[in-house]
Amino acid sequence: MKFIPELFRERVMRHPDKVAIKEESLEITYNELEQLSNRLVSLVKQEIDNPFTSMLVVMPSSIRCIASMLAAFKAGTIYVPVSLSFTDSRMEAILSSNFDGLLITHEEDVKAVDQLLQKFGVSARMLITVTKENKLWVKKAGEQAATLAEGVLPGHQGQEVHIDGGEACYGFYTSGSTGAGNCVIGMHKSIAHFVKWEISHFDLGPESIIAQIAAITFDASLKDILVSLCAGALLCIPDPATKINAALLLEWIKSNRVNVIQCVPSIMRNLLNICRAYPAESYLSGVELVVLAGEMLYNIDVLNIKKEISAGAKIANMYGATESTVLKSCHLIDLSAETIDSTGIVHVGRPISDTFLAVVSGNSLCKIGEIGEIYIKTPFLTKGYLNNPALMEERFVQNPLVSEERDIVYKTGDYGRYLAGRNLEVLGRLDSEVKLNGIRVDLSYIESEILKLEEVYECVVKLEGPELQPELVCYYSGTVMPGSVMMSKLQSVLAQEFVPRLFIHFKEMPHNLNGKIDRKALQEQYERHKTANEGAEEAFNDTELALATIWKEILHISKVGRQQSFFEIGGSSISAIQLTARVYKQMSVLLQLNDIFLNSTIAGMASLVDNTAKTDYVKIPVSPRLQHHRLAPVQRNIWLMRQIEDEAISYNLHAAYAFEGEVRFDLLQEAMILLVRRHEILHTAFSVVAGEPVQYVVPEDGPEVHIPVITPADEASVEAILKSEAHYQFTLDQLPLIRVVLIRKGPVEHILSLVASHLIADGWSMGIVMHDFITIYESLVLKRPASLPLMELQYIDYSEWLNDFITTEAYRQKMAYWKKQLSGSNPFVTLREEFVRPAVKTYNGGEVLMVLPRELQALLQQMSGKSNVSMYMLLLTCFFVLVHLESGEDDMVVGIPNAGRGRKELEPMVGFFLNTVPVRIRDIRRQSFQSLLLQVKNALLEADKHQQVPFDNIVTELNVKRDPAFNAVFQLLFVMLNIPQVNNLAVTSVKNIRKLETETTIARFDITVFVEEMEEGSLQLKFEYNTDLYSRDNVNLKMQKYLLLLRMLTEDEQMPIGQIAIERYLGLSSRKGEMTATEKF
Repeated sequence: MKFIPELFRERVMRHPDKVAIKEESLEITYNELEQLSNRLVSLVKQEIDNPFTSMLVVMPSSIRCIASMLAAFKAGTIYVPVSLSFTDSRMEAILSSNFDGLLITHEEDVKAVDQLLQKFGVSARMLITVTKENKLWVKKAGEQAATLAEGVLPGHQGQEVHIDGGEACYGFYTSGSTGAGNCVIGMHKSIAHFVKWEISHFDLGPESIIAQIAAITFDASLKDILVSLCAGALLCIPDPATKINAALLLEWIKSNRVNVIQCVPSIMRNLLNICRAYPAESYLSGVELVVLAGEMLYNIDVLNIKKEISAGAKIANMYGATESTVLKSCHLIDLSAETIDSTGIVHVGRPISDTFLAVVSGNSLCKIGEIGEIYIKTPFLTKGYLNNPALMEERFVQNPLVSEERDIVYKTGDYGRYLAGRNLEVLGRLDSEVKLNGIRVDLSYIESEILKLEEVYECVVKLEGPELQPELVCYYSGTVMPGSVMMSKLQSVLAQEFVPRLFIHFKEMPHNLNGKIDRKALQEQYERHKTANEGAEEAFNDTELALATIWKEILHISKVGRQQSFFEIGGSSISAIQLTARVYKQMSVLLQLNDIFLNSTIAGMASLVDNTAKTDYVKIPVSPRLQHHRLAPVQRNIWLMRQIEDEAISYNLHAAYAFEGEVRFDLLQEAMILLVRRHEILHTAFSVVAGEPVQYVVPEDGPEVHIPVITPADEASVEAILKSEAHYQFTLDQLPLIRVVLIRKGPVEHILSLVASHLIADGWSMGIVMHDFITIYESLVLKRPASLPLMELQYIDYSEWLNDFITTEAYRQKMAYWKKQLSGSNPFVTLREEFVRPAVKTYNGGEVLMVLPRELQALLQQMSGKSNVSMYMLLLTCFFVLVHLESGEDDMVVGIPNAGRGRKELEPMVGFFLNTVPVRIRDIRRQSFQSLLLQVKNALLEADKHQQVPFDNIVTELNVKRDPAFNAVFQLLFVMLNIPQVNNLAVTSVKNIRKLETETTIARFDITVFVEEMEEGSLQLKFEYNTDLYSRDNVNLKMQKYLLLLRMLTEDEQMPIGQIAIERYLGLSSRKGEMTATEKF
């Protein structure tokens, strides 16, 4: 019998130069994959002591991961895929019972792997790191550093691999919810048998293009990978972000011409939802085979799939278990020949070759239609469970139909029945295991973990809801806790996907006459809960319904409950500002930001709205167009500073976006013309009249914004072009004051560079410019109107309105607040400088970036929810602590940019709205972190009430004595970025739009901290610093201190600030480089 290495080698010999695997921008041929796996085998064979050595592979699905899998099969080791996202209990079990010291990872995760091994106190006998260039670095036990493996590489090439079919070749962990889980060990002969069967049964070959969708730590990944490689097909691997986004995955399937999809039905349903929304896209029209397994498949699913895939295509419904070696039965549905009812379950057909599926009741084979337990009999089972003899005895049992001889079969724990023709219909589980998204979930284990919570007395976990969209529900008695708190407590012991999403509380759990929990009563309570939620919007009063609509628009969600907290479901300080603006415009009630924090549920907010006096919404009036118009106060300050300072470039804004697609340059230019016409500020210039700066609108048929096209020689040229564009010099009385450049990296790879004078735009505006530009371009390509709202106002209307406002009594009262608030403040507080400050302020800048660790972000999110504050308030409070510890000052001011768009009609406008508010905090040393957090929250809320006062007017009123080496009032800025995103635009003319990080060379303050939520939900911190005051190492150290403070304060929020180990803390600043373990708090 031929096993996987030989089957693969045959394909290498037949077509060595054919592409075997394609991922993102990388691909590898069959011969190159053979060579890479052989090089790994040469290294691995040096360390093998016995034929059952396990080889942990710690990397996501990729070319390098699959090469490692093949190497394990060839070398006679056991391939065990591991994810860094595994729970601690599972990781500990793997490293303690299934780790023989052999580990392969990729360069992106090598540091995380080292930390993991240190965490659990184990060491690797050999750690192999595969680089992006497929170089192999080896670090053996006792060695301080890895070495590049070169001399041993050709050793294995061309050698035959002797394999015993009964030997182990892989290990996968099942029952993902059960902490450690159970490791199932597969055999060479069994996986080879299945792979050959599937290739033959579905007639797969070199023309097949197979999607690798299953998680690499799930045994279904073998079905994608090994079937493809042994069929001579092309295996396509989507990036992780694409895998979890149905819309992106469909685009990827279509663009890669995938014709074979294998997945669980729930994934297919998600894809079909998008297909139905965009029927013209025909995303799945090229798919010829869909193989579904792992969950119940319904006839309605088949009908829906049939509508989307190619004529003559096939759908297969399969059944099996990890323990039985992937899948063991198949129902191939010929869609051209079968009439399908729209109701009922799709059966799983008949067994594959050399397999028997027995439905048994008692010790007898069931008759057709009779329900019984399903057993699988085949010589191609797995070896069973690693180090779990009790479970082996329970699941791998004597054939109940045979008594006279030993005949071991697998007892699935499923029940089912034979239909006509002995086709098998699977009906569900007999025990506490269920399947969710194709993965087995042990409900009893989840219950045991929940019962460990001291607040819970009794609990039951069930899979509830419609068959197509089930959810895990926890019913419990004990102390009532918010669902978010319960989820947070369970995430450390359960895999994320197995944490219940709904928690239903009982004062006492219902019991029947036998003393058992009444599960029917639980079901009834669930139905009542869902009915109440589904009818919630209908049951809302008018005010609640109006608020719910606003919430959903701002937070981009489809449902909201009356008692859900705005901040627990995605609200932030900035979205709360948007909320107050929309409530004011739509409901004529002027709420303060503080009102949102104090009344954070729909019910509470509605009550406040109903009991607050109506204030007629006063629109910003459209101003008559004159020959010249006044500058807005923020514009006036920029203009004046440009006259005083040489560094005009310090008042430029620059953004760059990469995208893919064939560009119609003529339409790109036309889109730019239409964009300029849409936003009046983009054809506005500046001059001086009677000694005063003014702005004036140039007619739309005036100078056009031409888009230069540049073709760079290499990547270094791209960086040089972007740097040059960022420093572009504008002349304020000459249009345009925005410059757009297209950088063509290839036929379909482009970068769009945008640079604008700060007089006409802020960061939010740059996002709007890109959003509107792409939307208009898309409309021109598709020859349809652009889907953009009409502009109610233009920037000059806002400018004139604001200038009028500063003459009112309301403005004078707000100004009085700032004069009192800032009286006697110290404007010179900053983070300790490394170099002597120049006598005149400079603007030379650099930056240090860091992504907040996920587990720390989760702790901060939990803390902010518990304290009823936004994440921004929490991060800012920690920054105040950092400044206090570095400077020793107890009274300080930090600048906080405000978007200045507290009215809905301002949200889609381009212009300079940004206003910085100074936030003053005092008596830091004597407070705990929790009390300081409350002071920061109140200070921010008060600042928001008075944010309409331009910062430069405050400086003028305070009559600040200017020092040319410093900024006025404060030297530090803390920014939470909330720029309109373009990466999720539903456009087809261009793809994969993403904002590029452009390195900062300008710094307006000593240090500015930017906090930005990235595409995948993580938080990125950027410390922008003045290079004449700090070195990169020094700022990196400050950032590390800040990170340590965050960790420290989440562990003890009541910690007195004055008791932080200042001497130990300050000791960090005397060195450069990374901190040692002894230097940490």
